[in-house]
Amino acid sequence: MPNLVHDISSFKSRITELTKVVFLANPNNPTGTIVSTEEIISFLEFLPKNILLVVDEAYSEYVEPKYRLEVSSMINKHNNLLILKTFSKMYGIAGLRVGYAMGSEDLISNLEKAREPFNVNIIAQEAALASLEDHEHIARSIKANNEGMLYLKTEISKLGLKTYPSYANFLLLEFPLDAKNIYEELLKHGVIVRPLQNYNLSNCLRVTIGTREENQKFLNALKQVLGSIK
Repeated sequence: MPNLVHDISSFKSRITELTKVVFLANPNNPTGTIVSTEEIISFLEFLPKNILLVVDEAYSEYVEPKYRLEVSSMINKHNNLLILKTFSKMYGIAGLRVGYAMGSEDLISNLEKAREPFNVNIIAQEAALASLEDHEHIARSIKANNEGMLYLKTEISKLGLKTYPSYANFLLLEFPLDAKNIYEELLKHGVIVRPLQNYNLSNCLRVTIGTREENQKFLNALKQVLGSIK
């Protein structure tokens, strides 16, 4: 993954007769990077029709409209494309565990055969439908995320640390050393971030964009931790 962006050409070279499904998170977790619509279209046109492409768009609502995948046109043209969405991120109802899939009629029909009955309760369904109409919440969330992202990137750069371009609601922060100790020390300050050893990114931490007060608390804690390990 050059610059931690999925290398679609590499994906293509790794397709074999044994390949059944390709998963692509867009924006990607935990990097926050995205693959362009043009690259996804190119990949779909290359991909054999018997191989399913699953695009996880859990964080897509944070992406500027010009970068978003045109879902409706894609699923009408490609029967082997499945889009996954969730109400756990932008819509803020993670505790209700509501999500959905978008695909061709044939693809969804086959998934319905394996779906458990009553998999989403009526309260969760009503909350999800109501959240779609809460445009003020979406606008506030996007504004807060954009402002928080800019603030954190600016302040982190002053510390001489690297962040990667993110189109989600978190930042990937890179350190010049293994970040495990930094993660553990931040916990002592009441700050929880995500260590990434299991992604082979042991020198990185994923930091979620919070409120102004939460972002400030993280920065204060980070400065103290960095000062103590020098």
